[in-house]
Amino acid sequence: MFDLKKKFFIITGAFRGNGKVIANNIIKNNGRVISLDKKFINTSKSKNKILFKCDITSSSDVKKIFKNLNPKIKKNIYGLINNAGISINTKDLYDKDSFNKTLDVNLLSTLNLTNEITKILKKNKKGSIVNITSLGSKLGFTNNLSYQVSKNLLHQVSKSQATDLGKYNIRVNSVCPGYIKTSMTNLSQQNKTRSKKILARTLLGRWGTSQDLAGAVIYLLSDASSFVTGSEIVVDGGFSIKGL
Repeated sequence: MFDLKKKFFIITGAFRGNGKVIANNIIKNNGRVISLDKKFINTSKSKNKILFKCDITSSSDVKKIFKNLNPKIKKNIYGLINNAGISINTKDLYDKDSFNKTLDVNLLSTLNLTNEITKILKKNKKGSIVNITSLGSKLGFTNNLSYQVSKNLLHQVSKSQATDLGKYNIRVNSVCPGYIKTSMTNLSQQNKTRSKKILARTLLGRWGTSQDLAGAVIYLLSDASSFVTGSEIVVDGGFSIKGL
C-alpha cells in the first residue's frame, strides 16, 4: 500500500534537511522525485530524481520548470510536497519586510506551485498534495508573527484546496511537525535550558527527526491514504496535547 509505483512527486526545499530526507524516502519507496531549490547549483538528472535550481517565489521560474518538463514525465506526476519554508525572528510586532518575505516563501509560492501541478493532476485524474505546516500554526510563540501567520494560513489553504479539488480525485492534506532536529532549530537545540523545556513537554521525551516527518508524508502520498483529504497529521511527539 505504501509503494509509490515509480510515480514522480515534486518537492520544494529539497536541498537539505527535511526536504532532502523526504525526497530520499520517496525513492526508497519506489517513487521518483523532482526536487526544487534555489540552492542547487544547476539542473541534474538521474533515473530516480531530477534536481532543478528554482526560486519558488518567482512565478516565471515555476512556470518555466513545468513548461520544460518532458511530456512522459508529466504523465507520471502524481503529487506535490510544499516543504520549503523560512522563519525570521523579529521583536517588532509587525515588520513589513520580514512579513512579506516569509509569506512569499511559506504561502504564496505554494499557491503558484499548486496552480501549475493541478493542471497535470487533473489530466492524470489522481494526485496528492502535502503542505508542511508547523506547531506555529496552532500555538503562540514570541517574536515570530510572520511565520505563525503563514503556517496557519497554509493549514487553512489545505482544507480549502481539498474542498475544491476533491472532484478531480486530488487529495490535499497537511503535516504539522513539532520540534524536529534541523538547521532551523539549531539555536533551540544548543540552548540547554530551552531544549530541556521542550523535552519535558514532549510526551515521547526526544526531539523529532526528519525521518519521523518523512513517514507521515509517504503515507499521504501513497494509496494507503486514498480516502484521506482535508486532514492534518501532527508529528510532534505529543508536544501540543500535553496538559498540566
